[in-house]
Amino acid sequence: MKKAVAILIAIVVILCLGILGTRFEHWRGAANEAAAANHLARIAVAEDVYRHKHGGNYSQSLSELEGLEAEPSAYVFKYTPGAPSVSNRIDTYSATAEPRIPSETGNRYFYIDQSRLLRYEFRQRASAASPHL
Repeated sequence: MKKAVAILIAIVVILCLGILGTRFEHWRGAANEAAAANHLARIAVAEDVYRHKHGGNYSQSLSELEGLEAEPSAYVFKYTPGAPSVSNRIDTYSATAEPRIPSETGNRYFYIDQSRLLRYEFRQRASAASPHL
């Protein structure tokens, strides 16, 4: 009887740990998504500062921007400057953030451009056509 009670208690403990573990993964994914969205918003601010200081041009790469912290490691970031205009100005840019390990480090994909609207998609790449937050 004591053995059966001990086994039952062990099963209950294992089930509780499994439920808590699943919740923890969800919370970690949400925190990763928030960090990625925040980093893209910081890129947009840094681009505005850069444009103000450089005669209306956006940067050609993220390394030209001041004040950006390290990228959150759970996401992969890509920056794309727009093609130079006739007057040789870079008038547009876009930046994306994708989960490094989809469904594990995050479920949302993010996109931002010179409009400063942060856009997202669930489980697929975000673009200028995606809904904004």
